[in-house]
Amino acid sequence: MLMIIGIILGLLVIGLLIYYHYLKRWAHFFVDAVVERDNHWYLAKGQSSLNPDAKKEEPTNELYNFWLTEYEWGALSFDQEKLVASTFLQDSNRWVICVHGYRSTGFDEMAAEAKTYFEAGYNVLVPDLRGQGAAVVRLSVLGG
Repeated sequence: MLMIIGIILGLLVIGLLIYYHYLKRWAHFFVDAVVERDNHWYLAKGQSSLNPDAKKEEPTNELYNFWLTEYEWGALSFDQEKLVASTFLQDSNRWVICVHGYRSTGFDEMAAEAKTYFEAGYNVLVPDLRGQGAAVVRLSVLGG
């Protein structure tokens, strides 16, 4: 019985050491790639895939024309900041909310998706996040 417990504890310790080794390795990779941006992966691929400015394609006239059909909705938040969203309405009770990424706008990242969902019969809401696009903000902090 003691031998079985010893084997189980030994396997557990080995498993934890392996887990710690890989967890530490991936943590270093994340910090190097995303925070410090100082590794081979980031220089080769990460920069273009993580930078929203690098992925921008010029919108087509069709997307511009679709975006002109929007109804711009606005409101003031509890802290008196201007919140803005573009809405595309039709006679439907189905809704989709298309949210853009950091350092972008609803039009820049979500125009094609909004058009696709609208054509599929959905009402579409595309907000500009605080401090992005038409949404104005005096102070913006991440996580606070």
